Amino acid sequence: MKMRSSLCFVLMLPSVAFSQGPVEPPAGPPVPSMRTLDQIESRRPLVAGTTGVAIAPAGTITISQGGSYYLTGNLAVTTGNGIAIAADDVTLDLNGFSISSASASSTGTAILLSGSRSRIGISNGHVRSGATYQNNPGAVVGPGFANGIWADGAAPDGARVSNLSITGVTNFGIWLGAKSSCIVQGCSVNQVGAIGIRAGVVTDCTATMVGTFDSGLTIQAERISNSTGTQAAAGNANGMVQISSSPEEAGIKTGLAATASRIAVGSATTPGTASSEYRITSSGSYFLQRNLQVTSSGKVGIEIAAAGVTLDLMGFTLSGTAGTLDGIRSTGFNDIVIRNGRITGFAGDGIDLRNGVDSRNCLIEEMTVSGNSSHGIITNTAGRVRNCIASGNGINGFWLWEAGSIESCTASRNLGDGVHAEINCSVSRCSSSENTLHGIYTLGNCFVRDNQCNGNGFSGFAAGIACSGAGTRIEGNSCANQDIGIRVYNGGNLIVRNTCNANLNNWSINENNSFGVILDRTVVTTPFVNGNAAAAAPATTDPNANFSY
Repeated sequence: MKMRSSLCFVLMLPSVAFSQGPVEPPAGPPVPSMRTLDQIESRRPLVAGTTGVAIAPAGTITISQGGSYYLTGNLAVTTGNGIAIAADDVTLDLNGFSISSASASSTGTAILLSGSRSRIGISNGHVRSGATYQNNPGAVVGPGFANGIWADGAAPDGARVSNLSITGVTNFGIWLGAKSSCIVQGCSVNQVGAIGIRAGVVTDCTATMVGTFDSGLTIQAERISNSTGTQAAAGNANGMVQISSSPEEAGIKTGLAATASRIAVGSATTPGTASSEYRITSSGSYFLQRNLQVTSSGKVGIEIAAAGVTLDLMGFTLSGTAGTLDGIRSTGFNDIVIRNGRITGFAGDGIDLRNGVDSRNCLIEEMTVSGNSSHGIITNTAGRVRNCIASGNGINGFWLWEAGSIESCTASRNLGDGVHAEINCSVSRCSSSENTLHGIYTLGNCFVRDNQCNGNGFSGFAAGIACSGAGTRIEGNSCANQDIGIRVYNGGNLIVRNTCNANLNNWSINENNSFGVILDRTVVTTPFVNGNAAAAAPATTDPNANFSY
């Protein structure tokens, strides 16, 4: 009964206890009570009439104010750039759509960071361009864009690119420079001509079919994690380079530090002469922005006419045609560095840093020089060559002048010697194969160590390693399948710890030389080995023994 009385009391409360306010409408005309679409979606569509957006006749969209922007559909331009970001504090969402170009030859950039930009975000879409890797000329070529994402000024300060795919560009896939504040995450690039991804930090990315036939960096960053890279040529190394130092510190392995002081090689900055397409006349750091082809008869590609010059090809190709001269030439200038690119097709030498006039102290590294009518690479005095390839050149692959050194290089199918070294040179850890003359040829007082020479010569006198003069040490080399394995023309040399195999004549050593015992194991029987130990075969205690087998 008590429960029932309480319920009745509640139900009988006056309605004023639940009043919701006045029910009469306010005076005056009705006003909107809902938020506008702009209030709901503060981002700006990339369409004509949007504040901060301009659209060119070719379809290029330029963003000139900071803000958040998005694509409303696929963007197709007829030529040039797709989207140019010309302001700081820009966020660009491709919204899952694609950017493409109908240009018949590669030009422009799908998304260009114009000038020195800060605080940029790009995400969620695709760049579709038409370039593909082709075995001849061994590069990524074709229509569409030259770059996927590229900063044409200094490297941006604070940029993030995420969840993009980029296909078929002839130069860079994604290039943000070396600053640690530039991050690329969750992106994929495929069929890219020079460098797949360059940033401070790269995570969860893939870069495939990158570079030319025998060069190219798939991913380069100060920190790389959970990412993979594959160069264009099947079986090549993955081409990824992780740099342990920051760009503000000592330097970067391939010279890609994004510093405003570097100068791009071009007709305005390094104008040529009657004998050169481009000419460098001041000390400093120079770089290529794209592939360069020289077609003018009687011209050098790039002439270095100053001391203290660093030239970074940035993974690009400098090519020549019939009637041209050398690819890169310097006459009498000291302290020159050339790195990171490809030189091919010149009627003269690929690189000549002597040109008949003595100079000193060059460094040539990570270069591929092929298909030139004369020598591949000629150094100056005390020049150093490392991690380079010389292939299919008309005379010698490498020609080291006095006191030069070459290490970890490959010479193949050159019509002269693979490596030709003057006096007081060092040749180490190189591979020389299928050259018309000697694999390695040295004059006096050289050091030839830990090289592999295979299949050179067959002109009746050529050798894997040939030595003229005295004072040379030949140690730890392997020579096979040549006219002569090791040939020493004069006395006064030392030959130890080498092996020769399947040459027509394994050894030809003149009188008055010193050498470790030469053990003939060309016809030998040894017991079957199955277990944890066996006697030495052959049995020798001489640490300097040479072997024929």
